[in-house]
Amino acid sequence: PRTIMPVIGLNMATDTRVGQAMGKKKRVMAEQVTWHALQLAFFYMSSVAVLIVIFAGPLMEVFRTGAESGQDFEPVKATGIILLYYVAVYSLVDAPNLIFIGALKGAGDTVAIMKIIVACVVCFLFVPMITLILTGNVRLHPLWITFSSYVFILALAMFLRFRGRKWHKITMVDDVQSKAADSL
Repeated sequence: PRTIMPVIGLNMATDTRVGQAMGKKKRVMAEQVTWHALQLAFFYMSSVAVLIVIFAGPLMEVFRTGAESGQDFEPVKATGIILLYYVAVYSLVDAPNLIFIGALKGAGDTVAIMKIIVACVVCFLFVPMITLILTGNVRLHPLWITFSSYVFILALAMFLRFRGRKWHKITMVDDVQSKAADSL
């Protein structure tokens, strides 16, 4: 939903700021930028998640039409409230994903990002979803738990990649002085 848009903006800002820091060979600054962006993302998404949980019922009332009686709408409302709870959890878990992906992308670690995403999608999304389909367990809770678990595992993998600091060794901009020395 649109509530995640500010965190997507933080993703882009993190990407840019980390890239600038890496270009200046200031890896510590790149890490600081990432941690500050993560704090902002968590503060924002925690606030949104709390509001979603507190106002889930009233938010669902927006979808009630005048033609629907209370009894007809109650199952829809109950399911919608559960879905909003899942959205709140998902949003909290997706925030670090966006920040760490932005940081790694800004550092030039794009191949690792791609490999991690592909591995997580195959192992923690496709395989569980196919298992749910084959076992006939395609219901609301198993689907959302699977999807939220995938996003959590992806965030954990991105965090571990970031903390592993392999991206510290990436050089995206050639050192001008090195080129000048080589040409002599």
